[in-house]
Formats: sequence, C-alpha cells, structure tokens
Amino acid sequence: MIEVWIDGCCWPVNPGGTACTGYVIKKGGLTIAKGSKVIGEGKGMTSNVAEYHALIHVLEEIKKRQLYTEEILIRSDSNLLVNQMNGNWKVKAASLFPLYREAKKLAADLNLKIKWVPRELNEEADAMSRVAFKNWKAKNYDQIDSQPEKKLNSDLHTFPDFLTEVETRRESSRIEETVEGFKKWNPMERIGETKNFFVDLDKSEDLILLYGKEISDDCSFKLGIRKEEIDSLIDLLSKGKKHLD
Repeated sequence: MIEVWIDGCCWPVNPGGTACTGYVIKKGGLTIAKGSKVIGEGKGMTSNVAEYHALIHVLEEIKKRQLYTEEILIRSDSNLLVNQMNGNWKVKAASLFPLYREAKKLAADLNLKIKWVPRELNEEADAMSRVAFKNWKAKNYDQIDSQPEKKLNSDLHTFPDFLTEVETRRESSRIEETVEGFKKWNPMERIGETKNFFVDLDKSEDLILLYGKEISDDCSFKLGIRKEEIDSLIDLLSKGKKHLD
C-alpha cells in the first residue's frame, strides 16, 4: 500500500496570505518522496486552495512514479477537502471548483481512498508546508518588513485557527526579530552542488537543506539520490555540519 499525507496552509493570514503545500509519500513504512511548494500570495489564496493544490501535486507525483497500480491511502486534516472528494459535500466555492475537477480527473483511474486525520497526526506534511513558507519568508523578508506593525498584528489576530491570542503576540514579536536579523546578514549560504542536487546552509536555524534540481525553487526537497552522487552529497553535508559546529 502507498500511504500519503498532505497539508495546505495560508500564512500568516487566511485568506490573502501565502498559500503553501506539503506532502509525504511512504511505501512499506519508508518515505519515498516528500516535497513542499509555495502556490502564491495575496488575493485568492486560502488554506482550502492550498489543500487542493497539495492533493493535485501528490496525485501528479504518484502518476509520475507509476504507483497507480497499487492501493493508495491519502490522509488530510482538511474536513472540507475529504468530504468534497468523497462526495459527501458539494463544492460551492468558485475558486475551488476547477481544483476539485482537476483532482477528480487525476484520481479517476487510481485505487484511491481519502481519509481525514486530526492535525496532530499529520505532522510530517504540516512541517513540509511550513518549510515552504519559511523559505519564502527568507527570500522575501523585505516584503514582510514593509508591512506596518499595526497591520501585521491585526492580520495575525484574524487567524485563530493557527494562533491563539497569546501566540499571536509571541509570533508577531518573533517575526519582528527575524526581520531585524535578516537586515544584518543573509542566513542562506550555498555549500555546493552535485549533478542533481543543491546543498544550502541556513545559519539562522542551524539547518542543512537539500534541494532537488528537477523541481522549482519554491520546492524544498525530493528524495531519490543516484549512487554516483552519494559520496559528493555526504561530503557537502559534512561540510555544512562542521560549519554549524
């Protein structure tokens, strides 16, 4: 069986924030692919739009990897997406109908089940969508800095699904500190690359990031390493770890 977890989010406000997706694909308990992507920002962006894009991305990935002959179980923490895809709820939003139609088309010839899971059981996919937002924020900190402080706090308060009132104040303060830090230095450093991968060092979070060249800059990473690249990647990752130490 192929097991899949998907997630979509819209940060820091919903609607109108930055819509991001994340997914994790496993076979026999082993992760065979994972990825995340920024869909867009501003008008028309919602968490529901992001959820549908996450489903579409993972269905495309399943077909690309020719996994369509196997039983597939997709888990999502979106009640709306799961119930609409299973025919329990109608699709009323005009912004979602084209995405729903595309997802149904991709799923038509698959042995597919879609089930709801609580958010706490969808941590891996949720983390992937947050990686996409974090990378977008790192590349666009000037845009974050351009928002007036009152507007930023107001936007955060309108998104209770992700942040409580206390968490909102804490998140607002953290973003301000992050912006100030980005003004002083650029935390991202490219350590090197191989034929199919980039390796970056994120000094702000003490992370070493592996990017597949076959996907866009908005994606975080995708597994699938050729044997001839393993030694080069190990060397690059070791270099990054020594730098952090």
